[in-house]
Amino acid sequence: MHSPPSQPFFNPERFVDSIEAAEFLGIHPKTLQKYSRSGLVPAHPFGEGTRKLWRYLLSELELWLRTRSSSAPGNRPIATSLATVAHAVDFSERLG
Repeated sequence: MHSPPSQPFFNPERFVDSIEAAEFLGIHPKTLQKYSRSGLVPAHPFGEGTRKLWRYLLSELELWLRTRSSSAPGNRPIATSLATVAHAVDFSERLG
């Protein structure tokens, strides 16, 4: 008998939503969505117009984390360096 030629097995990575991706990064999903809109993290927008569904590949986020953590001054934890990227917000008006 003749066996069919072997083909490489292709198992595409699945996209994850902002909740799963944020959990992977250790940040809040809304923060991740903000970073996605600003282009800070590797993200894939789905949909037209201003409201998009953001999807992520964990392999891309892991690579992004590795490159950021190796270039972060003093090898600080990534959550700290992420927080320093965003613009400063004055919460004093909101608290009063």
